Amino acid sequence: MKPRHPAPIAEREYWLVTKEGERRTVRLRIYPPVADGESFHSTVVVDGLGDEYHDGGRAKRAWGEDSVQALYMALQHGFIDLACTSAYREGRLTLEGSPNLALPTVTTVKHIVKVTSWVRDLRLARSPHSRVPHHN
Repeated sequence: MKPRHPAPIAEREYWLVTKEGERRTVRLRIYPPVADGESFHSTVVVDGLGDEYHDGGRAKRAWGEDSVQALYMALQHGFIDLACTSAYREGRLTLEGSPNLALPTVTTVKHIVKVTSWVRDLRLARSPHSRVPHHN
């Protein structure tokens, strides 16, 4: 029996700490680009965000003039889907504890990454367990 969908060509796991303090795995999956008329599309799926996600983890298509552009756009869609969540902005969604999602950023939402990193650094500096001196 032929599988319904091809296997993903790329997959990455992120860590999500829920508001209740439970750690869950969030998966980003990118599927192979497919020719569709004169263009190509690649499917992007983010699973595991639950209520943190604005549309419940549905599959999305990223379009491009060729297969390389479709794949690159799929990676950018993955970045947008993750970085635009409240979990990411609040520092609860990370790549193995790092705010760097290790995906191509999109100029229109790049400021989210900078602000999120700055807020996280400030919280760490003010933590009673921090080795960074406090300046009041």
